[in-house]
Amino acid sequence: MAYQSTESRNKLVPSYTDPVSTRLVLRDRTPFTFRDDERNINHTALDDDTWWSLAARYYLQISDRPSGLWWVIKDYQPTPVVDPTLTIRQDTLVIVPHPVMVITEILGTEREVFQ
Repeated sequence: MAYQSTESRNKLVPSYTDPVSTRLVLRDRTPFTFRDDERNINHTALDDDTWWSLAARYYLQISDRPSGLWWVIKDYQPTPVVDPTLTIRQDTLVIVPHPVMVITEILGTEREVFQ
């Protein structure tokens, strides 16, 4: 059986084991999509911001490898991000889901926000 991190973007993806190759096959993933929520964090992108650096900044208190949660912020944008490897343009408004929302809806309620 393949190992999946508790912070993997494929954590909640339906999967099956291929009977011939015995490999784990993932089905389509439903993205964590934008919702207008008063807890959302509005971030105006700086020149050197990346999805990874934003996750590291905003999710440091909920993960031991916060940059690995880059996909949460990327998926959450009201306008879909087609290629996350492209630079985020300076002054772009990036909507960051609040860490508590990420804990309760993605990582699981057993986590706590570190102060």
